[in-house]
Amino acid sequence: MNPSKQIKATPAAGLIEALIEEILLRLPPDDPASLVRAALVCKSWCRVVGDRGFRRRFGEFHRNPPVLGLLCNYDGKDLFRVDKSRVIPTASSSPHARVVHRNHRAVDARHGRVLLRRMIWDEDDLLDGVFVVWDPVTHKEQQLPALPRYPDSWNAAVLCAGTPSGNCDHLDCRQGPFLVVVVGTEAGDMFVDIYSSESGAWSEQRIRHRSEPADWSWPCVLVGNALYFMLQQRISILKYNLRTQEVSVIDLPSVSYNPDVLTTTEDGRLGFATVHKSRLYLWSREDYGPADNAGWVESRVIQLRNLLPSDALSWSPIAVGFAAGVSIVFMRTDVGVFSIDLKSLRVRKIRKGGGQNIVPYMSFYTPGTALPVF
Repeated sequence: MNPSKQIKATPAAGLIEALIEEILLRLPPDDPASLVRAALVCKSWCRVVGDRGFRRRFGEFHRNPPVLGLLCNYDGKDLFRVDKSRVIPTASSSPHARVVHRNHRAVDARHGRVLLRRMIWDEDDLLDGVFVVWDPVTHKEQQLPALPRYPDSWNAAVLCAGTPSGNCDHLDCRQGPFLVVVVGTEAGDMFVDIYSSESGAWSEQRIRHRSEPADWSWPCVLVGNALYFMLQQRISILKYNLRTQEVSVIDLPSVSYNPDVLTTTEDGRLGFATVHKSRLYLWSREDYGPADNAGWVESRVIQLRNLLPSDALSWSPIAVGFAAGVSIVFMRTDVGVFSIDLKSLRVRKIRKGGGQNIVPYMSFYTPGTALPVF
């Protein structure tokens, strides 16, 4: 063939591909199946959505990852002896099979990772209480070394190792280094143990601080560079500053009802949610004022009779989980678990049965990564 007559790629072809990418970026992140279908259209579309650069731009465009699944702990007859942790898929592309982690408690989920604690009992003795970090997208599990000490009470969090320094935007860091922070008490003394995946070891920090013990029943929240843990009596919150490694206690407001679950506000402040007499109360922590009641404001009251079916209100519902960034509260009722989107007030019934608490798994999923094991 005469070289002068060869067909050359036109600038229009590149422009069309760029326009296709701009369209695909706008597909809803909570419907991953739409990207899967787009990848099946043709090779060029598959190349676009399977590219790692597209995954990052997809995260930058939407910012807040969607809820892909919920981890529910089931305790049977004994509050402390979890029987299993089950993952309930919520995204459209999730397989029908439910993953069950028997003898594991779901503790926390953040930055694409899930923190589990394996709990195997022999009568009153805990034989195995090691922590496991699980990635539902890459299917990888990593068992951590045993804690340096056995806590009388505890709570824990998993997060990207770049969080304390603020050097990561958490859009695509699930395969990077991570930290596990355990806050506990031993013989009345508080301690903080931090596991680093880079060193493969725990660092110990003994703290001279007396407070109510932390409790695994309520998942913690991350606000800025600080982790917040509910304390056992639900009258105060433990704050652990990741950057300064300082611990402080924040008193909750003196009201006639205890908070159910810690939350975050849309503008990045600490809050909590609770239900009292068929109303969902949302409180937020103001930036002004010392660590006392003056820093709390009742920001919103939602009448649940207008949202939930009447049979769900025969007994007072309980807030058992919260998805930060997308502002979704999960409610346990007599007839099942419901999600309430605080922005739109859209309500969805998640499942018929209940669960002790709910840990939402939030992550972006695009073709080119493994399918989440839900």
